[in-house]
Amino acid sequence: MKEAEERALDHAGEHEVEASSATHLAERIIAKSDNSNPVVKYLGFSLLLTYHYVLWFEPNSFFSTALLSFNVTSMWLVNLIGTSIGVGVIAAILGRKRHLSNRAALPYATTAILVILTLLVTYSPFFFSSELVGLVISFVAGAVEGVMWVLWGEYLVRAKAKFSVIHIGAVFGCTMLMNLVLGTMLPPVIAPFFPALLVAASGIILVVQNRSVAEKYPQLLPHTAMEKVSRNILTVCLIAFVTSTACYFLVAIIPWEPFPTGELSFTIGVIVGAGIIIAVSALAAVPKKKTLFDLLPYLIVLTIVAYALFLSDTQWNFASFLLATCVSSLLELSLIMYFGSLMQKGYFPPALTFALAVVPIRLGIALGNGWALNYEAYPAVSASITPETALVFICLLAIILVPTSKREQQIVELTTAPAAPMEVDVVCREMIEEFGLSEREGKILRLIARGKTANAIAEKLVISPHTVNTHIRHIYDKTQIRKRGELIDYINLRRDEK
Repeated sequence: MKEAEERALDHAGEHEVEASSATHLAERIIAKSDNSNPVVKYLGFSLLLTYHYVLWFEPNSFFSTALLSFNVTSMWLVNLIGTSIGVGVIAAILGRKRHLSNRAALPYATTAILVILTLLVTYSPFFFSSELVGLVISFVAGAVEGVMWVLWGEYLVRAKAKFSVIHIGAVFGCTMLMNLVLGTMLPPVIAPFFPALLVAASGIILVVQNRSVAEKYPQLLPHTAMEKVSRNILTVCLIAFVTSTACYFLVAIIPWEPFPTGELSFTIGVIVGAGIIIAVSALAAVPKKKTLFDLLPYLIVLTIVAYALFLSDTQWNFASFLLATCVSSLLELSLIMYFGSLMQKGYFPPALTFALAVVPIRLGIALGNGWALNYEAYPAVSASITPETALVFICLLAIILVPTSKREQQIVELTTAPAAPMEVDVVCREMIEEFGLSEREGKILRLIARGKTANAIAEKLVISPHTVNTHIRHIYDKTQIRKRGELIDYINLRRDEK
C-alpha cells in the first residue's frame, strides 16, 4: 500500500512538473509572439489612435447630430485641449521615476470610464439641451484618453517596441483604413457605438498584453543627456505645432459644402492619410529606414503646396483640403515614432514622451481650427484677410523648413547613430555624477565601457577579481541596471549600430 501511495505521489508530481512546464511554455509563446509580431504589439495602441479619427471624422458618429455642427466642432476642440492637458499634467506629476502601470486596476478603470464618456459624447448633443454639459464631458473624455496614451506608452516601452515606420506605421495605417471604411458603412443607429467599441477593444488588449511583459522600464539617461538634446526636441515640437496649426486653419477655412462628398470629405481626407502611411511603410521596408522623421521636410512642403492650390483657384479647394487633412495625421504618427524611439533609448519616461508627441499636434489643430472659426464668424472681414493669412502661413512654413533641414541629421542621429568614444567618456562622467559612484567605481565603469573583462580590470587596477565584481555589483545597485550588456547599452545611449 505504501509503495502504491509513493508511486501515486510520484505520478502526481510528474503531472505537476508537466503542468508547470506547460504554463512556462505558454508564457514563453505569448512573450515571443508579442515581441516578434508587430501586429500583436501595436494593434491595441493603433485602435486607440484610430478611435479619435472615427469619433470626430465619421459623419454618423453623433446620434441625430451633424458632424460639422457648431456644437460638435466645439466639443472636438475642447477634447483636443483636454487630451493635451491630461497628458501634460500626468507627465508633470509622474516625473522620471513613477509610472501609472504600477496601479493594476487603472487600465480596467480607465477603459470603462472612457467607454462611458465616449457614449455620452456621441449622444450628448441630442440628449443634453445645455451645450456646456457636452463641452465638459468632451474635455474629461480627452483627459481620460490622455491617461490611456500614457498606459499604452508604458506597455510599449516595457515590451521593447521598435517605433519604426515599417512596424507601427503599417499596423496603424491598416487599422485606421479598415475602421474608417467600416465606420462609413455602419447604419446611423449603430455608428455612435463604434468609437466606444474601439476603446473597449484597445483597453482589453492593453490588459491582456500587460500580463505578458515584465515590470521593467529602461534606465533613464542622466539629466545632462536630456539637456543636450533639448534644443533639438524643442525644434521638433515647434515645427509640428506650426505645421499642424497651418494644416487645420486651411482645412477649416475651405468651404466644404460645394464638395461632392459633403461631410464625408473629412473621412476621405483621413483615409488618404492612412493610404499614404501604408505606402510609406512599404517603401521604407526596402532601405530599412528606422523613423519617419526624414519625411518631415516633405510634409511641410506638401502643406505649402496645399496653400498654393487654395490661393490659385477654387477648383483646387478639394485637393488642397485633402492634402492638409492627411498631412496632419502623418505629423502625429511621425512624432509618436520619433519620440518613442528616444523613449526606448532612455531619453524620456513614457508620460513625457507622449506629452511631447501629443501636445504640439493637438494644440496646433485646436488653434488652427479655432482661428478659422473666428474668421468665419465675420464673413466680410474673413474675405479680405484670409488670403493674407494664408500667405503668412506660407512664409512661416518656409521659415521653419530651414531649421528642419539643418537639424534633420542631428535629430535622426539621436535614434540611429552609435556613440563616439569621446561621447562614451562624457556619458560615464555624467553617470558618475548622476548616480553618486565612488572614484573606484567610476574607474571600473570607464573600463567596462571600453570592453574590459573583470579579470582585465583587476589586472589594470592591481586588485582582485572578487573586489572588481563587488564594485560592479555596487554600480548595478546604484544605476538599477542588472546586466553587463544593459550597462554597455546604457553607456552607448542605446543606439543601434546598424
